[in-house]
Amino acid sequence: MSLQEIRSQQRGIQRQIQAIDNEEAKVKRSIKQVAKKGDAKNCRMLAKELIRSQRHKERLYTSKAQMNSIIMQLEHQLATLKVAGSLQKSGEVMKLVNQLAKLPEMSQTMQQMSMEMTKAGIMEEMIGDTMDMMDDDDIEEAADEEVNNILFQITDGMLGEAGNVGPALEARPAVEEEEEEDEEEGPELDMMQKPLNTGAQVDTVGLGTWLSKPDEVRKAVKHALENGYRHLDCAYVYCNEDEVGQGIRESGVPRQEIFITSKLWNTHHRKEYVKSAVKASLEALGVDYLDLYLVHWPVSFINSGTPEETPTVPTFDYLIPKKDGKLQIDTVDPLETWRAMEELVEEGYVKAIGLSNYNIEKISNILKHCKIQPSMLQVELHPALLQTELVEFCHKHQIGVTAYSPLGNNVYGEARVVDDPVIVSIAEKLGKSPAQVCISFAAQRGIVVIPKSVTPSRINENFQDFILDQQDFDAIAALGTRNTRYNDPGAKDWNVEIF
Repeated sequence: MSLQEIRSQQRGIQRQIQAIDNEEAKVKRSIKQVAKKGDAKNCRMLAKELIRSQRHKERLYTSKAQMNSIIMQLEHQLATLKVAGSLQKSGEVMKLVNQLAKLPEMSQTMQQMSMEMTKAGIMEEMIGDTMDMMDDDDIEEAADEEVNNILFQITDGMLGEAGNVGPALEARPAVEEEEEEDEEEGPELDMMQKPLNTGAQVDTVGLGTWLSKPDEVRKAVKHALENGYRHLDCAYVYCNEDEVGQGIRESGVPRQEIFITSKLWNTHHRKEYVKSAVKASLEALGVDYLDLYLVHWPVSFINSGTPEETPTVPTFDYLIPKKDGKLQIDTVDPLETWRAMEELVEEGYVKAIGLSNYNIEKISNILKHCKIQPSMLQVELHPALLQTELVEFCHKHQIGVTAYSPLGNNVYGEARVVDDPVIVSIAEKLGKSPAQVCISFAAQRGIVVIPKSVTPSRINENFQDFILDQQDFDAIAALGTRNTRYNDPGAKDWNVEIF
């Protein structure tokens, strides 16, 4: 079985998963309707069916994630071996071939699970006994806590007292006590929103999805949305927009309440590729529009395929096209790309457009010739890289600024600014985490922040910013003299000058 056939099966399975997600959304609406009638018994039966489907989907997601990981690893290794010219002699090839031989078996297992879920009847009858793949005893063991929590979330506490099905809210007093302590330590910031030049609002703190491992991002997105986040930062190159979409659907949060950003990758800068690129992201995410779409890098790569061949979830070779081991750089007028981006706004694919990793000179070129002005610039920003002149330029021209890697995260193994003794000591003094200190520092500069985490406790922490006093703010700002840029693939990987 070829990799192409396996990917085709993956897409089929993904479509079934999305269909199941859609049906579950209908069931949640049914629960709300039944809850209004005070029928706790039928609500609990519906909730148990949701639990069954969710548990089986967990198995399906895990298998799918494992397959994605293996395929990407094999493609990368095979590409490396081809460049080395050792495909025929290297013993590594046989290891790869043996791994590939296991993929059909894994794929068949996934197909069987998806068929079982379809046969299980959750598409037709959610209250019946059609889902018998899991023993009722297993459900009963977890029923009290899980069912109660599901019902409490879906009905917004409607049945909390009358039906005695609300969860034991042991965590709520703790949150209230923590908030009271915070008030004593210093004033708290609300989760403020920043206005775009389109009139739209974006939450100051969003969830970043870069560098999230297979299946982790789905769980992170679901948890974040369930705990108040309404801003998600995505990108085609992250290869996980399909999982972000799964997390959105599982959270039950309506699409219109979420601000979703994605980014145009370097292989799609020519005008004929721009629309197919945004369509690929929309399909992967399972949405019909984006709130913000950014040109990811001011660097273009050659795309040897047609726009119609744009994959929904790309491979390594597609993202980083090489010939004889050399990255294929293309020369594309940035204004050609921008005009195609403007058409996306005009045709309703996106609400706003912007740039990422552009400097003042490159932004100025767009401003001089644009019909629709950039709404946002996303760049690396943290206490050791303040980019004050760039931020002031953007704010002067009504362009919002978003900080990626606000903690100094990087793929090169360099020391992160979040671990700096200055940050750590201030965090300890305030009873906060170093990450919270970095996030609040950016927010006080009027900058949107998108910290990435897949750990539930850290996701929650990152959403609780606060006001630093002037002395602490200045101490952190003093780190900016280092001017440390962690993420520069142009210099470290692509051999092109970006900044």
